[in-house]
Amino acid sequence: MLYILYGQDTFRRDEKLRHILDAYVQKHPQQFGLVKLDADEADARALSAALESSGLFETIRLAVARNFIARHREGIQKFIVERGIAKDPARVLVLVEEEVSKEANELLQLGKAQRFDLLSEQKARVWVRGRVEEKASHSGLPATIADNAVAFIAANAVNLWEAASVIEQAMLASAGKAKVELEDAVSFLVQKTQETVFPAGDALARRDAHAALAEIEKLSNQGEDVVQLSGFMISAIRNVYRGFAVRKDGKDGALVAKKFGTHPYVARKAFEASRNWDEQKIRTAMTAAVRLDYERKLSRIPPRVALDAFVLRTAQSSEPIANSQ
Repeated sequence: MLYILYGQDTFRRDEKLRHILDAYVQKHPQQFGLVKLDADEADARALSAALESSGLFETIRLAVARNFIARHREGIQKFIVERGIAKDPARVLVLVEEEVSKEANELLQLGKAQRFDLLSEQKARVWVRGRVEEKASHSGLPATIADNAVAFIAANAVNLWEAASVIEQAMLASAGKAKVELEDAVSFLVQKTQETVFPAGDALARRDAHAALAEIEKLSNQGEDVVQLSGFMISAIRNVYRGFAVRKDGKDGALVAKKFGTHPYVARKAFEASRNWDEQKIRTAMTAAVRLDYERKLSRIPPRVALDAFVLRTAQSSEPIANSQ
């Protein structure tokens, strides 16, 4: 049997993998025949050997192989076809990838392929609500969550990994209540980063690249995860864009929080910061944000280099606005 799990939403992808492994362990508690390989440490021949060999007490062989399509696509495809892996119930191969190129389309057709794209904000809200219900089913914690709390988590979490962490902490904080409220989630997603991360986002919102880079250097020296910091900076620009869109429509800044589920404090600052941008500059910034998001997920260049380049691209052809504070 052949499963191919891929896509940028690594949380839902790895959750699917966990379900497959749980089903295997449930049938085979001793985990005989379970092999996990990474393309950084093994090649197609090593994977072939792992699936071909068998022990005395094994009735099925399961191999989980990460990034083998990206590194060894031709060798893997040849092995799968020649050994009939896709139709062999006694040998199960799960290929786990970030992205799959067009050249691998033929390989995708051989097995059960499932792609996990990043969720839109609307779908993320559905996911947040479902996650709360799922966690509540295994505990005595609140089984519902307020609409504004759902919107806040979906709009501000960097990814589902962070969203899941915030949900778990918010549910614990809301123990004894009828539902998870916005106040239960805010402390774990906004106030947690306000004193350290916000100045970098504020500097970028002012189009002050020098100040933003200085804050990033400070955070990096303090041990902040650069990939997570990149996600925050993307979120900061996204909020400014939302403020700009509301301002362009001639609406009041309060609409940013109401329409996008952004925390009122963050929405107010984003709306004010949008005064520093015109349509061309905000378009340049959003293009740079998309590029940073792509680069940080594929890890083709060092995360810090990608983040610094993003700041410079975002502020290009722009004079910094003096800090009004």
